Amino acid sequence: MKKAIYFLSFLLVSSFFIMSCETDSDEENLDSGSGNCNASRIEQLSVDVSDTGVAYAGNQTTANCIAYNNALTAFINEAENCPEVQAQVNQLKELQALLSCN
Repeated sequence: MKKAIYFLSFLLVSSFFIMSCETDSDEENLDSGSGNCNASRIEQLSVDVSDTGVAYAGNQTTANCIAYNNALTAFINEAENCPEVQAQVNQLKELQALLSCN
């Protein structure tokens, strides 16, 4: 079950990454949104979430869990003020609430 949850988060963040890279005008829209959005930073953080999520799904160690949790936190903190990605932020917050690294 845990692997399915983390795989779904990988798909969620990956889909955001793919959508945000569709055109230069999409990136300009994210950068010029009403919040303080850094599209290139958000894209990099989404890659970090994907990479750490895949690592944790493949090997559920405490270290991988902590790395995944840290990546989620960094993405959420960076994207929280970007109205364009609030749905993803809310979904990742729910996912993070389910994550237990104990």
